[in-house]
Amino acid sequence: MRRHRLLFILFIVDVALVFAHIFLRKKLGFFNLDKEGSLKAVYSGFQLLVSGGVAALIAYLLHEKAKRWLWGVTSAGFVYLGLDEMMVIHERIGFVLNRWSGLTGYWGESFNWLLYFTPFIAAALLVYFLLIRMVSKYDRRCAIGILFGAAFFVASIALEVIGGKILGTRWYQTEIIAEEALQLVGESLFLVSFLLLLQKKFYTMYVRRV
Repeated sequence: MRRHRLLFILFIVDVALVFAHIFLRKKLGFFNLDKEGSLKAVYSGFQLLVSGGVAALIAYLLHEKAKRWLWGVTSAGFVYLGLDEMMVIHERIGFVLNRWSGLTGYWGESFNWLLYFTPFIAAALLVYFLLIRMVSKYDRRCAIGILFGAAFFVASIALEVIGGKILGTRWYQTEIIAEEALQLVGESLFLVSFLLLLQKKFYTMYVRRV
């Protein structure tokens, strides 16, 4: 029940951020989902960092080296995503590589990072697959949560690819809302799933032995 309550609260925050973008972005850019340093960027960055911290705790509690390695990589990935959300690292790297490579930008300069980061995105998908397969043997609900979280993340990246092609058109704002909403929901699913796994692992290792 607590898991459902937390997920509901996070979804409410996600919806509130989307509605703030729709109705307030023109009055105050801090609510614009498509701007650096926005409220959404701060919120998402914090949530991703917390997910990375929870994943690190799960890795610490595990004994099997393979599982610890997998959760450790997951933790590092979420910590990077959190920092990236706050500091826009991927776009800054993309601009530098644009100058080095001379790539003019099939999607526009600010979207070329999708090309440069393709190997890392593929590696992340492999990690998600291995993580879901491992977690499914322990808790199917958490595995489903991670699966949907990954699916929403992939969908948001796919929409960003489309966003690079429709930049400047009337459909761009619709794409931004859909893209960022998918990312927000995915982050909430990851965090709740990770917290539930941590709670169960802690209970199994420590509380139940008392």
